[in-house]
Amino acid sequence: MGEVTQFLGIKLSWTREQNNHFTVHLTQEIFADNLVDTAGLNDANPVHLPYRSCHTVESIHTLLTTYIALYKVNQRMQSRIGSLLWLANTTRPDLATITSILSQYISKLTPAHARTAKYTIRYAKGTKTRGICFYSRTNNNLSAYVHFPTPPNKLFPLYNANWGSQD
Repeated sequence: MGEVTQFLGIKLSWTREQNNHFTVHLTQEIFADNLVDTAGLNDANPVHLPYRSCHTVESIHTLLTTYIALYKVNQRMQSRIGSLLWLANTTRPDLATITSILSQYISKLTPAHARTAKYTIRYAKGTKTRGICFYSRTNNNLSAYVHFPTPPNKLFPLYNANWGSQD
């Protein structure tokens, strides 16, 4: 049947290496592009962090708005935060912290939370080619990287990093 190139919206890029080893890189570029498009952020500048450092999400105060305005914001943003959760759970662990925090407010989102979600979508726009790599060869060396801020062309395994005091 050949190599799998797409599965559940995940793009698989295969690289054959020496000694019959291979690497597979999983990304969700098309899904990220669709998310950016539905959020109306095609012309927005991408950012290099999932959220602004040292800006606590839960300290965002509710703005005085009507119930109808909040309802409309909630409908759109619940879908967008769900899309960010899908990205975080499949190929983008760097989005896990901020989407987890935003999902805690899914039933009572405010326009300020919507701005936070849009900022995170801008990050997904600028980093849509990032994903997860799997290698068939074993590596007995343990390596770590200490560099901040992270270079925009590399994805480091910062699974529980929260980019500052956010929770």
